[in-house]
Amino acid sequence: MVYKKYLNLILGLLIVAFAFNAFLLPNNFTAIGTSGLSVIFNKSYQIDTGLFVLIANIILLLISYLFLGKKATFNSLIGSLLMPVFMKLTEYLIPFLDISNIEPVVSAIIGGILSGIGYGLIFKEGFTSGGTDILDQIVTKYYHIPIGSSILLVDGLIVIAGGLVFGIETFIYSLIILILIGKFSTEKSIGLKEDKILYI
Repeated sequence: MVYKKYLNLILGLLIVAFAFNAFLLPNNFTAIGTSGLSVIFNKSYQIDTGLFVLIANIILLLISYLFLGKKATFNSLIGSLLMPVFMKLTEYLIPFLDISNIEPVVSAIIGGILSGIGYGLIFKEGFTSGGTDILDQIVTKYYHIPIGSSILLVDGLIVIAGGLVFGIETFIYSLIILILIGKFSTEKSIGLKEDKILYI
């Protein structure tokens, strides 16, 4: 059913946005593509994370249209525009939750699991959340390397950048989150096939 498809997309985006604001942003974890970059720019230059993701996603959508075509761009369009909106909405929930004293390692585990489940719901329905998954696809298409290697290259660079800015501990936790996202977006958690690789 069409409505179920879009309901899963919205639910997935909400889960990812909540996990970002509740567990990743407060700890400077930079594990999720443009959201990860937004953490760096937010902490370094006080740029709003939702605004940064929106601008970055619009630019990447234009790049997607040029290099990947209409169909691939459409599959990223809704998620690209809704993600920053949900990031802003879920931001208002955080002050009502008593999670400020959670240890960073626990935040990394919970944030990684929730993000993985959210992304799994999104990709299960054939959508993406936009962001660096567009760059992953471009690298795969033009350099003929597996999508998994593209993800490791593109998002790995963001994690490394976060480590350089925030330190080795943050780098390790962000790496843990990436691993958990991959694990909890696979077939065992929400019915995805093993060959459906996660786009961050």
